[in-house]
Amino acid sequence: MEKPRGSAYISIGSMGLVVLAGIGILLSPFIMALASWFGKMVRNINQTTAMHYRGEGPMMGAFAGQLISGIGIAIGIIVLILSAIQLTLGLLAWKRRDDLSRTTFLLAVGIAFAIISLPAGLTAWGLIQLAFPVLIIVGASLNKQQENELRAAYYASQPSVPPPTPVEEVQEVKEETPEKEA
Repeated sequence: MEKPRGSAYISIGSMGLVVLAGIGILLSPFIMALASWFGKMVRNINQTTAMHYRGEGPMMGAFAGQLISGIGIAIGIIVLILSAIQLTLGLLAWKRRDDLSRTTFLLAVGIAFAIISLPAGLTAWGLIQLAFPVLIIVGASLNKQQENELRAAYYASQPSVPPPTPVEEVQEVKEETPEKEA
């Protein structure tokens, strides 16, 4: 059997998702460490300038440093989780690239990651991140089109005898059973 039409598009798109997910997994600890370091730096700057301020200055700097650290660590964890999901779904998409009966999964993965990538689509990194799900969507659409063509060809080769209605089946069964005479 020949390869499906969309197999190459799905392969490129899914491997791109896997590579970008790997980059995200590698960058997430650096994001968390950088945010923690920056928050600590803000707290230390606040302590060195605290002698010049009276009142709420030292308190706000400590709060701002903790807030920066907390938000940065939360963003790093979110990037790690989303990258792990992207890695898993990218590998599943690559595994199912030649299966014409599973095009719905590929369409869902492509649409989901395209929607996630849309807010960052105006940057170069966002355009790269958006290109791979679009390739998966194109490949899944081509596979779905090929599946429909194969299905139509199969049904066209079948005889055009309509299936029996349930009433006709019941009458045939009654005619076949012998009746007992008393």
